[in-house]
Amino acid sequence: MSPRFRICREQTLAFQAVALMFTLLSAAAAQSIPVAILGSPAGGAVWNSDVQAKLLSTGQFSTVDTYLINEVTPTLAQLQTYKAVLVYSDHPGFADSVTLGNNLADYVDAGGGVVVAVFADASFPFAGRFATDDYWAIEPGAQTQGVHLTLGTVHIAGSPLLAGVLSFDGGSSSYAGTAALNAAAVDVADWSDGAPLIASRVIGGTNRVDLNFFPPSNAVRSDLWLHATDGAKLMANALNYVAGVTLPAQPAWIPLQPSGTPPSPRGDASGIYTGNSTNVMVVFAGNTAGCNATTPSLNDTWALAGANGLGGGTPAWSQIAMSGTLPSGRRGHSAVYNSATDRMIVFGGDSFGCSSHKLNDVWVLTHASGTTGTATWQQLTPSGTLPEARSDHVAVYNQTSNQMIVFGGDGNLSTNLTDLWVLANADGTTGTPQWTNPTPSGTGPSGTAYMAGAYDPGSNVMTLYGGFDCCAGPAFNHLWFLSNANGTGGTPAWRLVSANNTPPTAKVGTRGVYNPTSNVAEYFAGSGTNQTWTLTNANGVAQQAWTRLFPAVVPPGRGGLAANPAVVLDPSSGRMIIFGGLGPEGAFNDVWLLP
Repeated sequence: MSPRFRICREQTLAFQAVALMFTLLSAAAAQSIPVAILGSPAGGAVWNSDVQAKLLSTGQFSTVDTYLINEVTPTLAQLQTYKAVLVYSDHPGFADSVTLGNNLADYVDAGGGVVVAVFADASFPFAGRFATDDYWAIEPGAQTQGVHLTLGTVHIAGSPLLAGVLSFDGGSSSYAGTAALNAAAVDVADWSDGAPLIASRVIGGTNRVDLNFFPPSNAVRSDLWLHATDGAKLMANALNYVAGVTLPAQPAWIPLQPSGTPPSPRGDASGIYTGNSTNVMVVFAGNTAGCNATTPSLNDTWALAGANGLGGGTPAWSQIAMSGTLPSGRRGHSAVYNSATDRMIVFGGDSFGCSSHKLNDVWVLTHASGTTGTATWQQLTPSGTLPEARSDHVAVYNQTSNQMIVFGGDGNLSTNLTDLWVLANADGTTGTPQWTNPTPSGTGPSGTAYMAGAYDPGSNVMTLYGGFDCCAGPAFNHLWFLSNANGTGGTPAWRLVSANNTPPTAKVGTRGVYNPTSNVAEYFAGSGTNQTWTLTNANGVAQQAWTRLFPAVVPPGRGGLAANPAVVLDPSSGRMIIFGGLGPEGAFNDVWLLP
């Protein structure tokens, strides 16, 4: 059958998180606050909803309500149900400009947090006591537009108002006010033309912040600020700052610079980590061209020594020389690892970028770490009915029972596979491998491509996040649990759950890791983004909570259709290690660590 184009890909999850990270996340969740948006945009409720979505995407707020202040004026009592409010305006004006200004001034006097943005601190200010008693950080005045502006000089490095902010692009209109700072205000950061972008002051012990940009993004109109940059962080940071919330320190991604010739840039390679004593990441196969039905996939194998960057050897790449017949090229396959036998187990994949040349073979790489002997590929011949050929599936591993659990993925005819398979004696050392096909109870996921999977061997629960309905969409941000995942201890059973706060937006190709010790999963990338999220209580035994992290340094965005990085965890240090992937900036062969 000739290759066919398809719009499908995956996320295959490994295992990660750290006890320290769990502490950070608990602290952040405990400080999650209710906020409100008070806007009178030209685009009405839709534009307010865009600002709301941006704030919710940060995972930092328990509630984000919206008010159209050209139709209604919140009372002081209503304002005081929130820890902070964001106020902005446009030509619809205000239902009652004076009362709004009086109520906001009273709110600040009582300790409430107010962030004002364009045009309320520019050409459409409100009145009342807020104006007459001069509560501004940036004095209202005229407006400027049509000159493309970006984040310029930062005057207060390390300010919480800039936490996690790497870039900001105001778009082709770059609306801003032209007036000067209030005499009592501090200029935190400027636009690229030198005008203030962020200013703060203190009034009666309460922080005040003015943002000199218009909050709706180019998601609702193409000339507004670019939502791929950090406007959401700027608004969230400002609301937390005026509310007096101090968020936990955020980790920073660390670029690793190994010596030696690296693998070629690629997406959808597999990765395993051989343990702290050997400290090797093994990378296998992948594809250089993304979802291209005519580009053959790779079958090379690489070792990254010193992979966690913490000693145990200088980081260095080497291509593994091995004996035996090599597996055919593939991408979107799975790889799991038995540290006791030093064997990597590979299943399935796609012979091309996105095609109908799927695989359902099982291979083992013996001496995978390179420390116990010469690495050798062996093809296994399991008994039992074989799973349908597939790529972009989830595979997890129970080392104690030597079982590999496989779910879902893309079939040869662009179908969403919803079947569950268990391979006993998976590494070939405890007997002949054997496939079985348990039938779970309950209704399971339907969009099963691009899922990120994790497994807790203690509870025998597999966690699945995301998914994509191949090949017309949509992508999902659902969270699923499969109990009795390996078919022992009872019939496997599906459960769809909701965390107690807003999950990440649906993306294609998010990857992640899981640490059973801390029971926290950590997720990175997807659909060309570089977002980092964590999920507490990730095995589903207790209530889950999502938190978005804002690392000070982040890798370029990546992930999507046949474009995902290889991701592993060093459980002893808690470091997530990523390699490669494809994104808006091209194909990567870089290595990054998240402490």
